[in-house]
Amino acid sequence: MAGEQSGTLPSPTPITSEDVRAWQIGSKGPPTVCLCCGTKFDDGPHKLRGPYNSGPYIYVCDGCWSKPFLFFPDKEITEDGLTKVPRIVELESRKTAVEFSALGSTVRLFVTPEAALDGQIVEIELNGLSLDSNNVRFRDRKRALEDHELEEVIWSEPTTKNLMREILASRGLSEMPIVDSRMVVREGNRRTVCLRRLSKLAHEEKLVGVRPDTFDKVRIIVLRPDVKETEIALYLARIHVGGKRQWMAVNKAAHVFELHSRDGMSFEQMWKFLSINRSMAERMINAYRDTLHYREKYPDEKGWAGKYSYFDEMYKNVELREWIQRKRNKKRLMDWIYRERIRKGADIRKLPVVLTDKYATQLLSKSNLDKAYSYLAKKDPRLADEFYRRISEVTNEIRKLKAKQVLLAAEDPNRISIVESLSQSAIRLNKSLENARKSSTGKRR
Repeated sequence: MAGEQSGTLPSPTPITSEDVRAWQIGSKGPPTVCLCCGTKFDDGPHKLRGPYNSGPYIYVCDGCWSKPFLFFPDKEITEDGLTKVPRIVELESRKTAVEFSALGSTVRLFVTPEAALDGQIVEIELNGLSLDSNNVRFRDRKRALEDHELEEVIWSEPTTKNLMREILASRGLSEMPIVDSRMVVREGNRRTVCLRRLSKLAHEEKLVGVRPDTFDKVRIIVLRPDVKETEIALYLARIHVGGKRQWMAVNKAAHVFELHSRDGMSFEQMWKFLSINRSMAERMINAYRDTLHYREKYPDEKGWAGKYSYFDEMYKNVELREWIQRKRNKKRLMDWIYRERIRKGADIRKLPVVLTDKYATQLLSKSNLDKAYSYLAKKDPRLADEFYRRISEVTNEIRKLKAKQVLLAAEDPNRISIVESLSQSAIRLNKSLENARKSSTGKRR
């Protein structure tokens, strides 16, 4: 129906009086225009407000709502009979008070049935925000970094520059950062860094067609001062551990580890709120706990957080899970990792077969895992050659073939054709091998 609000931004076409009349007569949804000034609603200064059961208009834009001579039930009345925007919220931060004015919508972010993060939408100067030194990406630092150091670390991440390009293309954020009452960014540190860089480039006139002040202000969600840290931690986990914007594996594990050990979250709650089952949660917690032990054992290891993948691979494997629980084995593993006997986390997958051979295990301790595995591969080519691994798999399947399957194949020409092809290929391969042996023997003579 003409004049009703759709899910897309309205086009910049002129507003006619018929748009307003269409909404007034039998409309089923909000109008697309302010019923006071006739301006199209948008996500900026003309954001939709309403409906109001009392007041001069049922739906208005923010600009008209804030006019002192118009009364609406969610505004305050002054002594001289005019109205004013309610509340100035004092925030303990590097800046002074922030006036919520026409932007002051209440936001509730649900965390559990019993808890939610309550906040307000405000617009402030970009330089009023501080990055979060306790953000999960900085847990491997020995000291709390200064704000400019945090910015440099985030800027060095490959995905940050891609995000900045997207923000520049859209001239702003599609999702508001979430900050606490101290103006510390709890969710959206990367977006904040991008805005800082864009603001600097705009003021240096290095962005064609962009006004210098385009990125100087930012809309944010400011959490109430009484919001609990455990509720913020769970909300972040919902987004970055089980949600669509997932952290690196070690960061997810660190967060789950703290939710369990510090905040007392049960495995049942992790499944309920984060969709992480018990076995996965236990694996993440155990692997991160061992990573912390590794850091304590080798304090000079700068890249200790990167060793999480080694322990994660250990706990993925049933045999290795049992092996690492035995006396001194965890110490041996950490020693192999520190001395670079095992060079990559994925190489842990080779460890079960190496540990079955005494000499290979000695090679691992004295040299490295690659040499130990190469030694075993000479005795068993299936370890290093995909061709022989597949032949072995087919052979095993043939050995497991049941009488019923043989009878079924015997009555089906198509199945017979496949088996005959396999048989003929095996005969040709045997002949080729025999000829190669004879040739090799003849040359040696």
